[in-house]
Amino acid sequence: MKITLIIPTYNAGSLWPNVLDAIKQQTIYPDKLIVIDSGSKDETVPLASDLKNISIFNIDSKDFNHGGT
Repeated sequence: MKITLIIPTYNAGSLWPNVLDAIKQQTIYPDKLIVIDSGSKDETVPLASDLKNISIFNIDSKDFNHGGT
């Protein structure tokens, strides 16, 4: 079984240590991580880039609504 984890985010850099801990504590590590970032102005993207098997998609904030996710 393959597992993909999708994380929508916006300016969540301060939360990444908690996110990383939660991912590492899972019984099965995801085969692929997808981060959908909607124009973060903080360190979210650089922090996320350090993960293995990750794809980062940047979506302009005017084209993305977290309420819709």
